[in-house]
Amino acid sequence: MGKRSSKKRQPKKKKATTRSEKYYASKNKASAKRKFRLKKRFKVLLILLLAALFVAAAVMLFEKFDPNRQDYAEKEKGKKEKIILPETERSSYFAGLLREQEFNVIARHPIDLDTALVSFLEKSRSSSVPENASGKNQENDAENSGQKSVSQLVSLKTDGSYDQDTPGVYDIKIRIKDRAGDKKTVKMKLGVKDLADEKDNYAFLTGNGYMGRHHKGISSIDGIIIANKTYSVPKKFGRELTRDAFEAFEKMQSDAADDGVNIYIKSDYRPYKDQKFIYDSYVKKHGAAEADKYSARPGHSEHQIGECIDINYTDKSFADTPEGKWVNKNCSKYGYIIRYPDGKVNESMYIYEPWHLRYVGRKLAKKLYNGGDWITLEDHFGIDSNYNE
Repeated sequence: MGKRSSKKRQPKKKKATTRSEKYYASKNKASAKRKFRLKKRFKVLLILLLAALFVAAAVMLFEKFDPNRQDYAEKEKGKKEKIILPETERSSYFAGLLREQEFNVIARHPIDLDTALVSFLEKSRSSSVPENASGKNQENDAENSGQKSVSQLVSLKTDGSYDQDTPGVYDIKIRIKDRAGDKKTVKMKLGVKDLADEKDNYAFLTGNGYMGRHHKGISSIDGIIIANKTYSVPKKFGRELTRDAFEAFEKMQSDAADDGVNIYIKSDYRPYKDQKFIYDSYVKKHGAAEADKYSARPGHSEHQIGECIDINYTDKSFADTPEGKWVNKNCSKYGYIIRYPDGKVNESMYIYEPWHLRYVGRKLAKKLYNGGDWITLEDHFGIDSNYNE
């Protein structure tokens, strides 16, 4: 006889035979599965919660040191205001600001370079004008509080041979002298750029010291795309009225309705080919010289940008209607401007169009409203509006 195994046999599990036993067995299995799924879900939720906390902490840390945040910017501004430079270092200070930049101008649209550079320095300098380190009030308090303009602190003169009508790169010298007699000379390259070159990307200086940007055939200044007789946009640029412009109009339309005024969009986005058809029809009917007074050549129309609207009806009499008066007084509150104001044809180079509104944002629109005496984009930025014949 063989030896018996020393291992004890495990008793077989008793199979559920009755209906009640089968029911409770299946219920226990389902309960175990539910517990497993709940544990799995809990782990996933815990991981997601920890990830969210990590992201929130990262965002808070970023915002704490974000230069665009108002309180941080004010704190940094306060640090800058503590900087005190001797009177004899003012020329060095402004020379340093110039060295940090690359300057280009637009060919065949000349500007007064000296005036433009002074305006550029005015916009670029820190909030505090360098003060007299001696602590003596040799000047008046206005100077030490930063109220003196750059032209009152230093004199600036550009030397060098350059031609703003001929594209190229020229060597220039900028001589700066402060009232203490300290002189500095900045040597740099001045680029004269051709707007017709859509592939060229560069920054350019305007007559009022703003730095514009020309990129892929589109020119913008302070984020505002420019389309006039000087600056154009590519044929395929634009698709529809921008969201900001549309939402701003909806708000303006709603508030106007509350005041019993009905305004509506007659025309907004217009592609290149449609503008060409309209302009060509005016030329055929009245001639090019007359058409240029009130219609943009294709590629030069603000309608193609998608931030321009014509409202109600296109006639000068619109200005004298309740709707026209309401729009003239209130459109700037919503970021719109009367693009071609009355009496400013020598700046915009278009006749008065009280129905033609351009969206530029509330901050700039408020400046251009100017208490009702509208300022053109051309006058504000220091640019012209003339076709290159």
